[in-house]
Amino acid sequence: MWYDGIADTISSYLPQLNTGATEASGDGFAFKQRSSRHKAIILIGIAVSLYAARFAAKDEGHGGTRGKGFRVVRHWLRGQGTICRDMLGMSPNTFDALKRNLTEDGGLKGGKDISAREKLAIFLYVSRVAASTRQAAGVFGHTPTTIGLAFKAVLRALMKAKVYRRHVYLPPPSAPVPARITDDPGLNSFFKKVIGAIDGSHVPAHAPAALRESFWNRKGKTSFNVLAVCDFDMCFTYILSGWEGSAADSGLWQKALENGLRLPAGKMLLGDSGFPLSPHLLIPYRGVRYHLKEYSAGTKNPRNAKELYNRRHAGARSVIERIFGVLQARFKILTTGCHYDLQVQADLFPALAVVHNLIRRLDPAADIEPDLVNDDASGAGEDPEPHAPPADAEAAAAARDRISKKMWKKYKP
Repeated sequence: MWYDGIADTISSYLPQLNTGATEASGDGFAFKQRSSRHKAIILIGIAVSLYAARFAAKDEGHGGTRGKGFRVVRHWLRGQGTICRDMLGMSPNTFDALKRNLTEDGGLKGGKDISAREKLAIFLYVSRVAASTRQAAGVFGHTPTTIGLAFKAVLRALMKAKVYRRHVYLPPPSAPVPARITDDPGLNSFFKKVIGAIDGSHVPAHAPAALRESFWNRKGKTSFNVLAVCDFDMCFTYILSGWEGSAADSGLWQKALENGLRLPAGKMLLGDSGFPLSPHLLIPYRGVRYHLKEYSAGTKNPRNAKELYNRRHAGARSVIERIFGVLQARFKILTTGCHYDLQVQADLFPALAVVHNLIRRLDPAADIEPDLVNDDASGAGEDPEPHAPPADAEAAAAARDRISKKMWKKYKP
């Protein structure tokens, strides 16, 4: 009967839900709250699947793309309240805009038994709650093989150049100074050349045993180190993905330059001390208070020009940490990883960055608070001090000193 598959699906979830509750108990309120939210999303998905299956049983002769998955997706898109955001991470209008983009420019197509809309919903749901193919099969009423094929089809569509470059791009040279800079008196006169921030983020990797050693990061976990640039509107503007967790941020920066990363003439990015001081990167002074929490723990006001520079640098650069948090909070799969082949795993972050940028531009109010994210997936300790060519480093150090002295001269505690 139709309900046999649903019963199996619920049974497959319950051990995971109970395990999650146990693991959460020792990790603080934020993690428990996040775990509870994801469990609720999973159970809602199963409940909707049960509801849809009742009608699928009465309509088995309809066939084609009007089966159980069709009804589940329709219920989510037409449902009341926040069900679409809870299940798919976005509003119905944003979902429709993304589907149009992927079908028109990404080559995403439906088939006899599954529509392009349902494929997209499968990809988003699996990414949202980190569901396995078997679990998603129970929700949508397809075989695990069909679920996997749908997931990969949407991933390929998101990575098509016509789609990707439409959503992830650096600003043109003529772009105005970001409002985040012009609206802040503490930044306006000093960071006018800055167009965003850069950092690496560690995403769990499930690597074959023969390759696992190179994926170990300094936290003792296997991961990809993803290099990302974002603007002050919290949109990704550049991503370099696929490098092992053992790779340092400074090495990824060099690889990005070798692979064609070119900032607009005269523009700069804010990076942490894991990056080299160079004409295109403003980094903090080493050995000087930097992170905002360091000021709350001691003397709150900066005591010299270097501390003032570091404090303002940290405040502006925090946008990259927040965008990582928002992305990981919206798509749990980025904190758990997935068991597809390495290329699919490597493409997942940039593909979901496309989705994030679309949501950000069409529905910025939909952002999820990043304090519910698992910080374990981001960052892996400070890199050894990197070095740029001596001439570049000297010129960049002199420029940083001029900025810090100018800041201190105008500073009023």
